[in-house]
Amino acid sequence: LFEICNKNIVSVNSAHHQSIKKLGKDFKISAICNDGVIEGIEHKKHRWCLGLQWHPEFLITNEDLKIFKSFIDSI
Repeated sequence: LFEICNKNIVSVNSAHHQSIKKLGKDFKISAICNDGVIEGIEHKKHRWCLGLQWHPEFLITNEDLKIFKSFIDSI
């Protein structure tokens, strides 16, 4: 996720109703909110596999657009 956004801190549009409590096998945390909620995860072995707690499809920030461009480029 850092390689896509090229930033340590990114603003996201997230409302926490549910969130990840325990990571699945071969996943790592790639984004975490100030309140401790996991905002992003990545699979360690797959070329492009992100799980995001927010809605990048709303394209609120440039980083949201970068995520979609990265996905398209990975295909």
